[in-house]
Amino acid sequence: MATACLIGLAVAVLAGFLNGFFVVKCDTNALIVTLGMGTVFTGLIYWLAGSNTIVGVDVALSKWTFTNKLLGIPVEFYYGLVIMLVVWYVAEFTPLGLRALFVGQS
Repeated sequence: MATACLIGLAVAVLAGFLNGFFVVKCDTNALIVTLGMGTVFTGLIYWLAGSNTIVGVDVALSKWTFTNKLLGIPVEFYYGLVIMLVVWYVAEFTPLGLRALFVGQS
């Protein structure tokens, strides 16, 4: 597992380096480079996976999440609600959220 994490980190650093190279040295729009790199890496993933979908979620967990209801509402709604509340709390009440707001407004 540690090897997979190191490989993932190395690929991410390489992708960042390539994005930076094309944006800085080739004077290309950062959005275009990022979208292009996303397309290239998606193609590489499909090629490495043989165009198969690779999932890591247990079937029982998927069935439980999508078929069970709490108060007549699917459980997945509550997952989304919890994630929304965590993101709201981080954005409103932590230094990280304030910095993200500051950077986003510039």
